[in-house]
Amino acid sequence: MAGILRPGNTNLPSADFAINAAWMTEALIAHDLLAWMRLVALDGDLARAEPDY
Repeated sequence: MAGILRPGNTNLPSADFAINAAWMTEALIAHDLLAWMRLVALDGDLARAEPDY
């Protein structure tokens, strides 16, 4: 969780809470999709690879 928050935790896209909440939701969905793809579609070295933010 810390890795996904690090790039934008202090640089949220707006001063509006609702926009920031939507942005955070999208970031967490993207993180979940990457995690599921690693479990379902990848094996070996690719399954252990980390995304380059």
